[in-house]
Amino acid sequence: MSFDELLHKLGVLLGVSMIAAGALLSIWLLTHFPAVPNFLAARALAVQPVLIAPQSAPQAEPPLSPLASAQAPLTAADSPLFSGAPFVVGLAADLPRQLTDALLRLNIPVIADDGADTADAGNASLNRQAALVLSYVEEDGAPLFRQIFAVADIFNTLHTTIRWSQVQDAWQGSSGRYSSVAVRADSLAALESILGPAGPAVMAYSGTDEIVQALQRDPAALAFVPFDELTPELVVYELDGQNPVENDARFDAATYPFVATVYVRPGAAPVPPS
Repeated sequence: MSFDELLHKLGVLLGVSMIAAGALLSIWLLTHFPAVPNFLAARALAVQPVLIAPQSAPQAEPPLSPLASAQAPLTAADSPLFSGAPFVVGLAADLPRQLTDALLRLNIPVIADDGADTADAGNASLNRQAALVLSYVEEDGAPLFRQIFAVADIFNTLHTTIRWSQVQDAWQGSSGRYSSVAVRADSLAALESILGPAGPAVMAYSGTDEIVQALQRDPAALAFVPFDELTPELVVYELDGQNPVENDARFDAATYPFVATVYVRPGAAPVPPS
């Protein structure tokens, strides 16, 4: 099986997981939707005399729809493209949660790099064990997933425009305007894939709540936050004329510079035959 065929298979399986999630939601609604009272019948009873009728035999419950039967979640083996033998996907450290969650829902075997081996920057161990490797390394890879970042500050900030060169200066610690940059620890790898190694002014925190507290303590600080981790306490800067949260800013993801890309490339592990 070629790399393009395997990449196509992975893309289809991710699509299957999203379709399966929608189908399961529909099934849940069918089986949990409450009965709607007959309003007209209730109104008629309210204005007519109450008559005691003889007890009738209980009516049998209507048969359940086949869609209401309990079903196990779909897995990779349910896809018509599945070859019967699982392939292993290697995940570099700190990939976007939306991407890793989609793979786990498919029950695709994965091995993850915990980032403990700092000397293994090229993910050599993943390359040996996986048929596909997902990472921020562009070499020999194809784009698979894009993660949008926002430049943010505390909500009551008045001046919320910034240039890309100022973002780079703040990251490297050479900005005369911004004293520090607050980031989530689990997004540091993605940010370094965009901006290079973090400078001395970059401060990593465990979550967005801690970033908000850091901004409240230091009016000269900035935050670089994944778009899906923004909170109401934060205001998003317009970056080179584009703001990812405002439609009237004519946001164009293709030209917006603050995007981390996850690439997929073939590993050294054998690929099951198609």
